[in-house]
This record gives sequence, structure tokens and C-alpha cells, in this order.
Amino acid sequence: DAFAELLNSHPRLTYLESRVSGVGPSCWTRLHRPSPLLELHLHFSAPEISFLTEHAARIATALPDLDVLTLTLDNCSLLDADELVLALAAFRACPSLSTLNLEQWPERVGGVFEPAELDQRLGGRVQLLVAT
Repeated sequence: DAFAELLNSHPRLTYLESRVSGVGPSCWTRLHRPSPLLELHLHFSAPEISFLTEHAARIATALPDLDVLTLTLDNCSLLDADELVLALAAFRACPSLSTLNLEQWPERVGGVFEPAELDQRLGGRVQLLVAT
């Protein structure tokens, strides 16, 4: 997988921003990095919940030192809010994660709740920053 090869070939890289288009969740299991990736910014366009959750589970295992994760979720207003909370909770399972940034957030997720309510619904140790 070209994405994993790119990350593996730059061992001193500590920040990565990438569109998750054509990048399957399995790419994270192919990482063999001698130094940690500390900050990751992923752009998902009209993501399926299962796709987000699968990426989250793999990232939590593959990048144990990840400190800051930024998710840009384009065209996600039709996502089911309860499922989205589960997907975001899976990202928050990254052991070293201290900050989860959400960018380009729709005004109301799936017509159910606003970003301020999301932090309350997720709860836990990770700081949640939402940009609308």
C-alpha cells in the first residue's frame, strides 16, 4: 500500500495531513515506524460510519503515540448521530491521544444534536475541539 510505504519511508515525520480517498483502513496495519507519528489530520468526504470506525480501530493500534488527531468530515450531515458518536469514541481510544479536533462540522449532525452536545455525549479524557 503506497500510503503505508510513504509513512514508513519517512521515519522522522511527526505530522501528516491526508485525504482518506482510496486509502483503506488496512494501511494502518502495515506501518513499521521507528519514531512516533504525533499528529495526524485526516480528511473524510461523505464517510460511511463503518469506514470511520474501522480506521479508528486500526489507528488506535498502529499509532499508540498519537497525541493530536484532526478529522475534517466533509458532507457528513446525513450521518446518524448515535453511530457517529461511536466512531468518534473509537478514535478517542488511541492510548496517547490528548486532543481530537473536528473541522468543517455541519451545524447539526444528522439533525440530532449540535457540536457542543457531542462533547457531552462522548465524555472522557480527550479534549474535543469543534470548528464549524
